[in-house]
Amino acid sequence: MAEARAFEGAIAEYNKAWSLVPDPANDWEASTWILAAIADAAFLGGYLTSAREALQYAMTCPGAIGNPFLHLRFGQVLFDSGEAMPLPTNWSAPTWGRARRFSRLKIASTSIS
Repeated sequence: MAEARAFEGAIAEYNKAWSLVPDPANDWEASTWILAAIADAAFLGGYLTSAREALQYAMTCPGAIGNPFLHLRFGQVLFDSGEAMPLPTNWSAPTWGRARRFSRLKIASTSIS
């Protein structure tokens, strides 16, 4: 349904799947993917509040932190909502160290004749 751009119908179907997840829902990896599907359809359909809510809860589920798609979509939702993007709290000092090293790289310009 999402591929046919029938986002409301897709969200309704994903919500049926969500209702089948046992409590506590954020203990199940299936929740991560169901909420990702809900958030994706909501974002593409222009329902930014629903997309944000689904993504915020998805981030409490297994495998969500560090998932590139979820972080991308969450950033897109925040950007399109005009909200400031929070600095990721799960970045460790070594990650920042690598970023600093790369920021000091100088790329030599070469000319091809």
